[in-house]
Amino acid sequence: MMSAAEATIYLAGRRGCSQTDIYRSDHTLSFENYIREGRGTFGNLQSLNDDTLGAGGTRLLTARADSIVWLIPLIGGLQYETTAGTQASVEPGQTHRLWLTSGTQLSITNFYEDERINFLHVWFSPMPATDAIEIKEYSIEFEQQNKLTSIGDPAISGLYIGQYQGRAEGICIPRDVAKGIFAFVIHGAFEIENRLLETRDAIALWNTSEIAFEALSNDAIVLFIEP
Repeated sequence: MMSAAEATIYLAGRRGCSQTDIYRSDHTLSFENYIREGRGTFGNLQSLNDDTLGAGGTRLLTARADSIVWLIPLIGGLQYETTAGTQASVEPGQTHRLWLTSGTQLSITNFYEDERINFLHVWFSPMPATDAIEIKEYSIEFEQQNKLTSIGDPAISGLYIGQYQGRAEGICIPRDVAKGIFAFVIHGAFEIENRLLETRDAIALWNTSEIAFEALSNDAIVLFIEP
């Protein structure tokens, strides 16, 4: 029986894109609108961006509104610095969650001399004022296969990630049915609520109390985001 969940699919090949000779940024949600106007696109989730940065390159971003930003390296590590004085490095298997006030610039650098890096940066509108912690560091571990794991405190972060083997099934239960949930396939293929999604495809789902999914390839990785 087909799922009754309402959904919008975002195919990887139809993403918006901005690029220069040093970087390429694919926008699953409209990052350019957010950077220009500070507009949201799916509840508190402002944008989800998949960036490749060339060796020695730097990308400069400016928060047009108060924002929570998650930096998630996928291939290679990165260094970052803000005009508020925060600076650090992040390696694959780690993620940093940053609070940026409006107007703050975020500089992301590839410190490798001859290798490109690939990372996600995910932007949210801040939740309550209690969320205003400048930086938090979390580990991303797949010690338990075929299971979703919260990144950080689930009451605050709203991010869940899991690595699955072929034909393994899972359930994701949104905290707020009306707000829904956003899923992004980092690697491999999944069937999510009877919709096929492959690497870097995404889906927004709402008005459903649980989201069923199944991995269709080995070592498939999915990220669920609560807006």
